[in-house]
Amino acid sequence: MKLALSGPDIGPREIELVNEVLSTSYLSMGPKIELFEHRMASYLGCGQAVGVSSGTSGLHLMVIAAG
Repeated sequence: MKLALSGPDIGPREIELVNEVLSTSYLSMGPKIELFEHRMASYLGCGQAVGVSSGTSGLHLMVIAAG
């Protein structure tokens, strides 16, 4: 039996933004990720933030940064 906890909440604005990125040559780098990193660092009150392509990549970088 499949039990759906919730459906996706993807509206016209999200579709527009994804299409905007897909129409460029940037998928995992570029101006959108730079904006995200800047806003995330500001939100967290830290000097820098790094956007990565997966949770595994983020955990890997965390272990490296921790020494």
